[in-house]
Order: sequence, then C-alpha cells, then structure tokens
Amino acid sequence: MATMQKLAIVVKKIIELKKQGIAQSDIAVVLTNMNLKPPSAPTIRKYYNMDDAPSAAQLTSAFEKPKAFEDPQCKEIILTTLAVNKENVKFTISSLYDLLEEELVDTGVMKALPGNEQTLRNYCTYLRKTGQVPEKEIQGRLYNFVDDPPPGKQIQLDYGVQRIDGGEQIYFICIRVRRSRILFVQGQDHRFNAEETCRSIYLFFIFIGGRFEELVIDQDSALISSEFLGEVVETRVFKEFLREQELKLFVCRKADPESKGSVLSPSFHYFASFAEPLPGPAPNCVLQHEGCE
Repeated sequence: MATMQKLAIVVKKIIELKKQGIAQSDIAVVLTNMNLKPPSAPTIRKYYNMDDAPSAAQLTSAFEKPKAFEDPQCKEIILTTLAVNKENVKFTISSLYDLLEEELVDTGVMKALPGNEQTLRNYCTYLRKTGQVPEKEIQGRLYNFVDDPPPGKQIQLDYGVQRIDGGEQIYFICIRVRRSRILFVQGQDHRFNAEETCRSIYLFFIFIGGRFEELVIDQDSALISSEFLGEVVETRVFKEFLREQELKLFVCRKADPESKGSVLSPSFHYFASFAEPLPGPAPNCVLQHEGCE
C-alpha cells in the first residue's frame, strides 16, 4: 500500500510537470532533482499522456488479478452457502467445493470449476474481508470497572488441590487480603468442609490480629447449599459463623472464574511455587506466606 501511495505521488507530479510545459524526455531528470525516484521510460510515457492523475485505489486495482470464482453461477452458490453456514463451526471449504462440483460440473452447467480448493478458500476470504458475507455475530461479555474496596475491608477465599510426590493430594485454602500482599494458606490431606473452613478463617483473624467486614467466596457446596435467582442460602455452620463474626458475604457466580477476583492469582501462585515441590505425604499444618502476590 505504501508503494502504491508513492507511485500515486509520482504520477501526480508527472501530470503537473506536463501542465507546466516540461518535456517528456526531461521528466526523469526533474523528478530526480525533486528527490523522487523516477519510474521507467514506458511508465512515464503512459502517465504523461493522461489528462488526470489516477488515485492510489485505481492504481492498486490495476494490479489485482480477476477472481476465478467471480462467475455469477459460482458466486451465487458460494454467497448463499457461506451465509447459511456462518454459525456452523464444522463447515469446511472442501464441502463447499464438493457442492460446487455437484451443482455445476455434474449437472453439465460447467465443464470444470475455474479453480482448485485453495483458490476457492482465498476467494471466500476475499468475500469475508470485503463484507459480502455476513459475519458471525459474536456476543462478547461486557465488563464494568469495579472500584477496589478500602484497605482492611475485604478478604477473598478460594480452595485448591495439588497432587504431590507419592501420588497423594494436598488440599489447601487460600485467604487473600484485598489491597495487600498478605496470603494465608492452610493445607491438609482431605477436602475442607464448612467447619474446617470456618476454623481456617478464624485462625487467619488470629494471625492478622483483627477482623474484616466482607468475605468473598465461590459457590462451594461446603459453604453454600443452594442459589436461586440470586438468593443465596448458606449452610448452617457457615451461616452461624458469619453471624458470630459479623461478616458480610459476597458470593461469586457459580462456575465463573472471571468473577472470582484477584484471589485466583495467589491460588495459582501457591499452586506452582509451594505445593508442587513438596515431597512425601500431604502435610496437615498451617502454611503462612507473605508477599506471595
């Protein structure tokens, strides 16, 4: 594209020099003195005989090859098939090529198709780029900016599991303080239930020397018994713990990692940096790490 734009500038200069009375034989010298690379003598003759300078788009179109499948009989079938299968992820150009052979070659409309499968594939790409084929509607997720809570207000909780040397698994719970580099991790050899989760949160409060206002969790069955139309029902043990500790609860969407927040990053960090190299049996102890973000 940049080469065509430079050529358009040179062509425009050639016509301007012609109107100024410069002879055709002197055009190359004048362009050189203007720090412009002169084209060949036949090219100068071609554009010197023009009255108006062509645009960059017109210059580009002259170098484009005619499309082999631009034939109306082929194009109609191609456009219809691509439009119908825009949502079909299993659709292939090979099947479209076979369809063209059945509709046009086998019926005697054409002796042979004007190109091979790769030519058809390039032509379909050209149709999509030029907007002749409706694009697949992508319904992307909308994201809104969420302000970080003030320091000391919110903690996030998440579970994890990792297989260690010997084939055993370590189950751990991660509690992260928002707007802080503190990550509290407790590991054991079995899944956490509601009572063990509450005990871990309480140990974290002792470790940190205070309590927080809000707890962010995923919809884990140990803590949430059911959820319907946004109404969350906590398990009995967990509900009593929240009331005793005067904790507000924020529950993320079920099976939606993008709504879990920044606690996922520390979980994966502990997953790769601390749990994986542990040898021997799964530990049943409290692991406290600072600066793990």
